Amino acid sequence: MNKVLLVEDDTMLRSLLRFKLMRKGWEVIEAENGNGALKLLSQYQVHLVVTDISLPELSGIELAEEIKKLYPQLTIVGITADSALIQTLDQTKFQLILEKPIEDEDLNVLNQFQL
Repeated sequence: MNKVLLVEDDTMLRSLLRFKLMRKGWEVIEAENGNGALKLLSQYQVHLVVTDISLPELSGIELAEEIKKLYPQLTIVGITADSALIQTLDQTKFQLILEKPIEDEDLNVLNQFQL
């Protein structure tokens, strides 16, 4: 089964996204912040990272930069509620950006990243 690392600081939203991702066939590993995500990446082999862009401590953008240094082959999907931010984000850090709220059909696009 393909593993996704889900990074979201909002506990309720993280739980909802975990449920939706699991229904789409993903095994989900969760982190509530960027530093926790980096620790998990050193412990697990994941196929995809889905991260909130606005995280405390280490932002989703900073997290993506660090992941690209350590794991350049890893696909990173950003999620944000800020539609204006989507237009300004550097597409080299994120292969895809989804706008919150994330609906089930929005997650269908993640199938392209499954092995």
